[in-house]
Amino acid sequence: MYHGKHIPLRTCIGCRRKKARSELVRLALDESGWICIDAHQRMPGRGIYLCPEEGCLRHAVQKQLFSRHLKTTVRVNAEQLFKDMQSCLITKK
Repeated sequence: MYHGKHIPLRTCIGCRRKKARSELVRLALDESGWICIDAHQRMPGRGIYLCPEEGCLRHAVQKQLFSRHLKTTVRVNAEQLFKDMQSCLITKK
């Protein structure tokens, strides 16, 4: 019988790999329609998860996966988002 702790899994929208929620960055829409990092995972509405790798972010931007998964039109500043993702991971550790 298994008595270990449950680890929630999420799927990266860029590479479609399943990983532990703690290994991914949650993104959500802010009030003005921009994609932003939801560091505390408490922003309202639908959230999406992305690997903290530039390749996954570039793929998601190129294929317009943010709009598809959030089911609305979104605005993305990819360079700023990648910088924010990196700083978010540094503070997580």
